[in-house]
Amino acid sequence: MKQCGDTNPPPCAGKAPSVKRAPSPECSHEAEKAKINGTVVLTVVVGTDGLTHDISVVRSVGYGLDEQAIEAVKKWKFKPGRALGEPAPVQIRIEVAFRCPSDNRDF
Repeated sequence: MKQCGDTNPPPCAGKAPSVKRAPSPECSHEAEKAKINGTVVLTVVVGTDGLTHDISVVRSVGYGLDEQAIEAVKKWKFKPGRALGEPAPVQIRIEVAFRCPSDNRDF
């Protein structure tokens, strides 16, 4: 989260957004087949609407997992961050961990 200041304009906040709903991503078929584990790191802007915007990949895993992470995070819902007591857009980093194949499947 970027703190607001004279040299740091929005998206920033004095209080970080908090997750209300975060559906888990699914492994891609490629990642399942290759038995890939890894963490995709994303930057997102959590808007005043509590939804994610401007999603970009900071650290890629490949095997279709970057896309799976983005699709999952698009469904996340947040309590918006606040700046000067008002809801404000905030840029945050999200780490999405994958363990493929998942433990509950037989491969």
